[in-house]
Amino acid sequence: MDEPRWKRRLLQRLDGLTPNSGQIGAKRVRVKEGPVEAFVMQIESWEWDYSFGVGPDWQTKQWRSTEGRNVKFRGILQRPNRFRGKVVQLTLMPNKAIDESDPSSAPSGIGHLWRTRPVWTPQVSIPASALTPLLVVADKFRFALFEATAEGDIRNFTLQMTIDDEQLGGV
Repeated sequence: MDEPRWKRRLLQRLDGLTPNSGQIGAKRVRVKEGPVEAFVMQIESWEWDYSFGVGPDWQTKQWRSTEGRNVKFRGILQRPNRFRGKVVQLTLMPNKAIDESDPSSAPSGIGHLWRTRPVWTPQVSIPASALTPLLVVADKFRFALFEATAEGDIRNFTLQMTIDDEQLGGV
């Protein structure tokens, strides 16, 4: 007798998972492949957030200082047309690990796009060394272009001062 449909689906999902070395849960090891869609966001405003504090490091269990710097761009989607007019808040998060990482061990994506109401919130990791030059010219950027998979994984990202009609989708 065949297995129930729910059991076959569960086994298919578990096929892409491996134990997470003693931690509860599992970790995906398979890269999600799927169609990539281009998004164009017209930037209307930006802000910079800074936080500093001390707390325990979850790996070493020792106290250390923590610092957070985020750049947020707020705007409206212009492309794809079916999402035109959606409010977007793009957050760029500096990550020192990107500066120090081996290029051959690059991740499958640089961020994630959450499609929630009323504001879409893509979050992108950038090299920490890119933050200072970015802040100097942040008010000059008018467009953010990024590509994301159907699952929301952002593959690439660009800030631009101008774009042509072709990038805007002929609108």
